[in-house]
Amino acid sequence: MSVLQVLLVAGLILLSAVIMGLVAAYGSVKFAVLLAAALLGAGLLALPVPMLMGVMVFTAFVVVGQLFYFAGMGQAVWIVFGFGLLLFVKWLLLSFNSAQPLRVDALSALVWLFLLAVLLSVLLNLPPVLQAVAGGKNLVAIWGVFFIVAAGSMSTRAMYRVWQAFFWLLLFQVPLVLYQYLVVAPSRTRFGATTGGVEWDAVVGGFGGDPDGGGYSGGMTYFVCVAIAFAVAGYRRGLIGPLRLAVALLAGALCVGLAEVKVAAVLLPVAALVMFAPELFKRPLLAILGVPASLVLALGVLVAYESVHYGNSGPSSSSPAEIVERAFSYSLDPDQINFRSGEMGRVAAVKHWWMEHDWSDPARLLLGHGPGASRGTSIVGAGEAARRYPFLIDRSAATQILWDIGLFGFLCYFGLCVVAAIKALRWSRVPGLAAEEAAVLQASVAGLAMLPVMLFYGRDPLELPAVSLLIALMLGFVAWQGKRLRLPEGESSAASRAVGRGGSAVVKTPAGRNKALHSRANDQPGIAAERLPR
Repeated sequence: MSVLQVLLVAGLILLSAVIMGLVAAYGSVKFAVLLAAALLGAGLLALPVPMLMGVMVFTAFVVVGQLFYFAGMGQAVWIVFGFGLLLFVKWLLLSFNSAQPLRVDALSALVWLFLLAVLLSVLLNLPPVLQAVAGGKNLVAIWGVFFIVAAGSMSTRAMYRVWQAFFWLLLFQVPLVLYQYLVVAPSRTRFGATTGGVEWDAVVGGFGGDPDGGGYSGGMTYFVCVAIAFAVAGYRRGLIGPLRLAVALLAGALCVGLAEVKVAAVLLPVAALVMFAPELFKRPLLAILGVPASLVLALGVLVAYESVHYGNSGPSSSSPAEIVERAFSYSLDPDQINFRSGEMGRVAAVKHWWMEHDWSDPARLLLGHGPGASRGTSIVGAGEAARRYPFLIDRSAATQILWDIGLFGFLCYFGLCVVAAIKALRWSRVPGLAAEEAAVLQASVAGLAMLPVMLFYGRDPLELPAVSLLIALMLGFVAWQGKRLRLPEGESSAASRAVGRGGSAVVKTPAGRNKALHSRANDQPGIAAERLPR
């Protein structure tokens, strides 16, 4: 960071403080805060992208959740989405100053289609401004991270440092989870907390929530699974030793075990299957054994939950079928609606949206009711669609998207997850790929494969800043690697087949020399890697 940048940032911070004080003294305090935030954002634009991303990751994973959980400041989530908008501006500035042509790959096209769905939904419904802003921030702001990473504005080394930080962020969850399990959860039982959920809902790690009413335990579990996947991928490529892997596995098991998040019984087998998919396809016997092993892993997680959390109150003995039924019957019941708490089952929420829409009103079916329309609770009140029902229709990220921007927006987001997971799996197997890049891509395969499950599980992929940021980082990195490893037109099919077979992705140049794909050839931001001889 240059001296000029330091002086610029310091000057803008000082100026924002002076203006904030003057406006607060003689005018509106809210206006002073907004003005100060705008000026501070302008100063942050002078920071290098890796430094700005590091500040954003620290804020999302360390600061926001604690402000939410311990200080009751739910509005702290706006900070991270503000960073996302800031990166949007940063990306635009870098794009205008770049001599490289703007390339729109498949993933970027799906993101633009998703944003188009948001825009068309706003134009169709003309929702109240505050509702559109409160709901739209979750749908739009975080994509600034995707575009800045997909453009190659962060080097491989900088991206790898971000992923390395996830190990320490995983360890950061451990003392918080122990405190919440040993202190907060028993106090809810002792004092009769009834604001929603069981006492174990208070175990959310550093991801935020209400100690008396639950929080983002699902988001914590998703992050833990991705962090473990990255540790396994790093170990397989010699980036970390067995001790560090063991620490990550133990920390992850502790967090997932004490939080009692049953979706872990689905996420962990999915992550294991997709990470080891190439080996399973090459070795049929291993595949035959792998599927039952994944089922045993899922059942083991559920049995552990029954033992740790319900050992004294649950049945003394149960068959595997009974354990699975108790774990998922509420979520899978298509008619489950609790009118007292306003909660719906996960399948019931999707069914309700489907029953309320058909082709007699194609605009609402395809483009929804406008950003924020499904939000049951918000700083600006319930959304227009949510106010029609005596229960909460925004049960999950999937139902939020369906209600807010319709089936078109949902298919764009869901398709983005699937296409990105497939591409990440493909790119991670390119011969000659740097070990760091391969590890991040393989962890991204696991994270993106688990994402469709999370879409129907809860609202975390949209509302929880840390999870939204993690998703954008994975999608952006996959898109960037795709651009760097892209072959010339007409050569991609042959090389794709070579990569798919696990062979050498080698192509013929005009001069007749063999050249292999190699992503380490050029680590400069925004510039595609050359294909150099191996």
